[in-house]
Amino acid sequence: MAKYKCEDLKVEQTLKKLETRITAAGGWLNDDLVICENSGDLHLESGLEASAEELLAFIPEEMLLSLDSVHVGLADNDLSLSNPAPQVSAENYAVFQTLIELFNQTDKIKTHKTFYPWLALAEDQETIRRLIAGRPDLDFIPAFKSDLQTGNLNSMILKSFFKTRILRLAEDKHMLVPIVDCANHHFQADSFKFASQSLDIKNIGLLNSKPVPKSDQAFIRYGTFDAFDLFMNYGFGDGGADFVRSVPITLNLGGLGDILVNAHIGIENQGKLPETLAKLRFHTPIIMANEPGSIQVTHLIIPRAGNAEALKTVLAALIKALTPTVSGNDMTNVVESAISQIVTTNTGFYQDLKAYLNGRLADTKAEPVIKNAIAMTDLQLSILGEYKSL
Repeated sequence: MAKYKCEDLKVEQTLKKLETRITAAGGWLNDDLVICENSGDLHLESGLEASAEELLAFIPEEMLLSLDSVHVGLADNDLSLSNPAPQVSAENYAVFQTLIELFNQTDKIKTHKTFYPWLALAEDQETIRRLIAGRPDLDFIPAFKSDLQTGNLNSMILKSFFKTRILRLAEDKHMLVPIVDCANHHFQADSFKFASQSLDIKNIGLLNSKPVPKSDQAFIRYGTFDAFDLFMNYGFGDGGADFVRSVPITLNLGGLGDILVNAHIGIENQGKLPETLAKLRFHTPIIMANEPGSIQVTHLIIPRAGNAEALKTVLAALIKALTPTVSGNDMTNVVESAISQIVTTNTGFYQDLKAYLNGRLADTKAEPVIKNAIAMTDLQLSILGEYKSL
C-alpha cells in the first residue's frame, strides 16, 4: 500500500479509495510510493533509488478509462459522471467516479480555466494568433476555433481538460489513467511502460523515474515537448527540456533550393536511418515531400549549443537529400547559413512574443497564463542564446 502526505484529509481519503479500487481490479501501488497533496497540487515521491525497471504503480488495461463510454457533465467548476455504456464494468465505473471526485476536490477545473491558454485567452484573438504562428499544426486548433465561434465554452473546457490527461494507446484508443494527475511531467523522465507481454493488452506501468538531482519527486515524460510545446498543450512551460523545436521556417539555401520546416509535435522518425543519423533519431525529422529545389520536413530540433553537432549532422543529411552533389566546404557553408537562419528566426519570434506579452500583463484576468508564457519565452531564448557564442 502506498503512503500519503496530504494537506487535505478528504483528498487523502479519496486517494486511498482510488488505490483500493485499483487494487481490487488487479493493479497495485508500490509500498515505497508516496502520494503528496498541497493546496490541491498532487505529485509523487519515492525514497527508492531511481530505476528504469522498478515500477511505482501497475494499472491493468481494464482499469484504463475511455471517455467515450460515459457522459461527463460540467456545472461551474464541478464535473459529474453519468450514463455508463453497457460494456463498462461496475469496478471500472467506480474508479471513474473516484477520479472525478478527486478532480472536484482539488479544484482541477478552476485551475485549468486559469492556466490553460486556450481558455484564459479565448477572447484575446491577437495573443492567440501570435501563439498559433509558432505552432500552427496543433491538432486541436480547428475544434477550439469551432467551439469559440459557437460560444460552446463547456465543450472547450471539457475537451481541453481531458486532452491534457489522455494516454494514446492506438489511433482510436485514447484512455484516462487513474493516477494521471499525480504524475507530473519532466522531459528527462521515463514515459509510461507498457507492462505486458501481449501486443493486444496495454497494462500500464509507472517507472521510478527521478530526474531532478537531490529530489525524491518521481516524474513521467508526457512526450517529446520543448517549453513552447508544453505551454501550448498544457499551460506550463518548464518541463526540463534542453532543446527548442523550431517555429515554421523556410530555409533559403541559395541556388541549392529551399527546406520548408514545419513544427509538428510528437513526431519521431521510425524509419531506417543512415549510420550518420542512427544515434540522432530524436533529432531527425521525417521528410514529407522532396521535389526538385524543395524539401519539406516535419520539424527541426535545436539542441543546446553543447550538442550543436546534432543539428549540423541533420541539416547536412537534408541538404544531401535535396542536392546530392554538395560536399566539403560548400556543405559546411550551407549548413552554417541554415543554422544562422534557424537561430535568427526563432530568436526573433520569441523576443517579439515576449515583448508583446509584457505589454499584456496589465490584463489581470489573464495574468497567470501571461506570466507562464513569458517564463516559457525566457527558457527558449536561454537555449537559443547559447548559439551566439559559437
